[in-house]
Amino acid sequence: MINLRNRRRPALSIGVVAALSVAANGCGSDAKTAATTAATASPNTAALTTARSAAAVATTEAVATTDAPDATDETATPAAFDGTAYCRAEVALESASSAAGDPSEDPVGFATALLPLAQASQAAAPAELAATFATETALLQQVIDIKDADVLNSLDVLTVHAFDAANCAWTGEEVTLESYMFDNLPSTLGAGDYDFEVNNTSTEAHLLLIVKRKAGVTDSWDELLASADGQDKVDTVAAAFTAPGGSAYAVTHLDAGEYLALCPISKGSTAETEGTGPPHFTLGMQQVITVK
Repeated sequence: MINLRNRRRPALSIGVVAALSVAANGCGSDAKTAATTAATASPNTAALTTARSAAAVATTEAVATTDAPDATDETATPAAFDGTAYCRAEVALESASSAAGDPSEDPVGFATALLPLAQASQAAAPAELAATFATETALLQQVIDIKDADVLNSLDVLTVHAFDAANCAWTGEEVTLESYMFDNLPSTLGAGDYDFEVNNTSTEAHLLLIVKRKAGVTDSWDELLASADGQDKVDTVAAAFTAPGGSAYAVTHLDAGEYLALCPISKGSTAETEGTGPPHFTLGMQQVITVK
């Protein structure tokens, strides 16, 4: 499912990060609306846990129903749900959603890039999520047709992610965002699929942004962060924005290599306003992650 909670693609340059868009729909006067939308969209941890449990129960019941013979039609052969294929499709869609950034900047490009991936998830999805994915692909096509990404705000993201978290063999990492540090974020991980569940316990907005150098780039992380074109030399692997007291998630696949986790949000940013201070990564909110 497309992760609209993570619609932030800030620049990495120290020189321009103070002017980055805190808003999913732009800067300045749109900051309050977008930040509020992000805060509202971020799932409550307790609600997400409850939803996951419900999803697990629903899956068990669905499997039991599917496996049971049809007393009225002995020839009926229900299609088997391939959980491996579905979860693989979801990782691809979630990763692309994070990397695609803000859909309002290029609605058609965003939807065009994600539509085939959403269709792949739809084709592999279990019966209980069929309607949700049908809506998602229809809305992506609508974005392409009318060139307006706001229609995606009606997506039911929580239900799908709860199902995915309960049923996909992803490694879950609970990460706490404080001022100004990442708590419980491992510095070493094994290659594989990850679900980063992010909780913000501070009074400021934070972003867990994980990037990887593009092929052939040899610049150090310090050089990339200080460079005006640093953002062009890295790929976004995962992104999870959280308003103060909020929570979010980022699902991605990590290959072996070195990554940087950072928060480029300006100091003083809240759910209502964009701060005017230095970016959080200059205050210590950055961490190298080695994936083996």
